[in-house]
Formats: sequence, structure tokens, C-alpha cells
Amino acid sequence: MRNEWWVYLIGILVVVGGLAIGAHTFRQKSREKRVEQQIAQIESLQSENRYDEALAQIEALAPRVRDVATQNRLERLAIQILMRAQKTDEARKRAEAYLQAYPDDRHLGMIHYVLGKIALEQENNRQKAGQHFETVITKYSNDPSSAGALLGLANLDVSVDILSAKKRLDELTEMPLDRDLRSSVESLLGQVNTAILYSRNLLPGDQFYDVKQGDAPIHIAKRFHVETDLILQCNNIKDPKLLRAGRRIKIPKVDFSILVNIGDNTLTLLNEGKFFKKYRVRTGRFSGLTPTGQFKIEDKQENPQWEDPETGKIYKRGAPDNELGTRWLKFDHPGLGIHGTIHPESIGTYASKGCIGMLKQDVEELYGLVPRGTLVTIIGERPKTTYSATELTSETKRP
Repeated sequence: MRNEWWVYLIGILVVVGGLAIGAHTFRQKSREKRVEQQIAQIESLQSENRYDEALAQIEALAPRVRDVATQNRLERLAIQILMRAQKTDEARKRAEAYLQAYPDDRHLGMIHYVLGKIALEQENNRQKAGQHFETVITKYSNDPSSAGALLGLANLDVSVDILSAKKRLDELTEMPLDRDLRSSVESLLGQVNTAILYSRNLLPGDQFYDVKQGDAPIHIAKRFHVETDLILQCNNIKDPKLLRAGRRIKIPKVDFSILVNIGDNTLTLLNEGKFFKKYRVRTGRFSGLTPTGQFKIEDKQENPQWEDPETGKIYKRGAPDNELGTRWLKFDHPGLGIHGTIHPESIGTYASKGCIGMLKQDVEELYGLVPRGTLVTIIGERPKTTYSATELTSETKRP
């Protein structure tokens, strides 16, 4: 009987112990799940640019977290949010403290990126910034911040080796990037591409040409299938009449096409199918006013005359109230094309009767780059939005 009692007691203890361990494990898992949910909420607040709320939640959560790895994760998240909130002094102090406290942490890529970005943008310390960015690229290449570090190095290269900057930026365009980072990459790459195009730097396919007796820019441009304005701009020729035989000029190899996205009101200029530069535009006031499909630039005019289709009134070339602005690139489609605007505030909105409107400096740049016959592809659709009666009547006369 005594042995049976001990066996019974031991069994009870095993069951109770198992239940206790199970309850502890359950509580721990539940606690971990709640922490993950709170971190997800903090990241959501960050994505919505609600930085102060996100930081407040981190400060409230951190003291209750026992796991060191999770504590460090929260601290890295706080540093990232502080950086995005432009609280750079606090971000720098906490990033430097983290780097000193955890020199072997495998998540230091973001810390080095933050310190590099601050060194570049706030301290104007290019050497220090380059060291931090290089560390991210070489030691933490799989870290999400590596793309940002590559952009940082491209920024550093622009003034010293613009071709190296272009190479880095071209690589970045092939990577999966978040919207803000891609926008920054494309903005810088557009500047770099145009600077190289207008410089004496030669890219693969570019060539020099020795001007012959009787050559004129327009004839040279036709021979090499590029725009006359581009030849002049590339070679800093202010007056075509001053081009003399024997001068060596740059002939860029270009094959431009245009992609217009109605969904985000952008026009992307492509060269040989690759990103060259992106511009903000305006498109049709209502869905379907700007048609999708493929078109070609049929004609080009400087300071075009315009006839208002609503009133029949004719606006002369260069008139200050001429809605077409200074440039008109006509498509092989009735009434459709790309032009400037006298309403720069409308760029980025849905405000035209179908045409693609651009800022004055942008359309003049595009006009000088793309020849007649350039392919234009229009894709996407405008978001479904309800407008008031006032909105419906205020913009509809813009071409």
C-alpha cells in the first residue's frame, strides 16, 4: 500500500509540474504575441508618419520587455523613427550609444546607415559618411538599409565620379525598393543622366564626330537620328552658325521612349528601354479623357498657337493666356499631346481635357530630347474620386 501511495503521489506531482510548465509556457507565448502585436502597431504608426505616437508606444513598452533581443529591436526601431521624424540629434546620440554597447550585433547595418546619413546631411562630413555607408555595404549587405547606403554612396560620387554614381543608381533601379527610397533614387538618377548626357563624358555607344565643311547641326542631327537641340546642348554650342569645320563634337547614342502613368500622374523618359528621368504631369479631369495605349509624337512646335475647343477663341503664339505654354508635342491621335502649362499648380492633379501637361522647364527639356516619331505608351487609370460641382467646372477647359 505504501509503495502504491508513493507512485500515486509522484504521478500527481508530475501532472501538476507539467501543468505549471504548460501554464508558464502559455503565458510566455501570450506575452510574446502581445509584444509582437504592439511592435506591429508601432511600425504601422511609423508608416503613417505618426512618429510621436510611435515613439510614445516604444517608451511605454520597452520597460515591460525582458528579452534583450526584443529590447534591442525596440531601440533600433526608435532610432529609425527618430531619424524619419528629423530628430537627428537624439537619433545620433542613441545610434552611437547602441554601436558602442553592441559592437557585435548582427543588425548594425541600420545603425551605420543612420550615422552615415547624419554625417552627410547634417555634419557635411563626407569622409565619415562614406565610411559608414561602406561598412553597411561590405559587412551588412543583406540588411534592408544597404539600398539606402548605396544611394548615400551615389550621392557622394556625384561630385567626384559621376559615372560611378550612375552605375550605383542603375543597380538600385533593379532592386525592390520602398516608394520613398525609389523616388529618391529616380530623382537623383534623372539629374545624373541629364548631366552626363549634356557633358563631354562618353557612355557606351556615344561617339565623337569631326565637323566637315558645310555641316550644319540640323544635318548632323538627322544623320545620327538625334535632336538638333540635343547636339547643341551636349557641345555647349550657343549659336548654330558658329559651328566650324574641324571641331570635334559629341554625338550621344539615344533611343528615347516615353511612359505615362495616369495612376500617379508621372511621365517617365526611357533611353533604350531603361530609366532616364521622371517628371510629374497632369492628365485628364475625368476617367478616360486621357486614353491609354501606344502613340507616336507626330509633330513638335515651339510657342504653339492654340484654339480653345470650347469657345473657338484662338490664342496666339507666346500669348500669356495660351494654355499650351511654350511647347507642344502632338500625338498621332486627334487633339492629344504633351504641352506646357500656365497653371503650374495643376501639375500632379487630374485637371486637363485629355492632354499631358508639364511644368515649363520640364516640357522644354523633354522637347529638346525626343524627336518626332518617339513612341509614347500611356498606362494606368485615375483613382475613383467624387468631385463637387465647383471642382467639376473649374478646370475643364484646360487642354
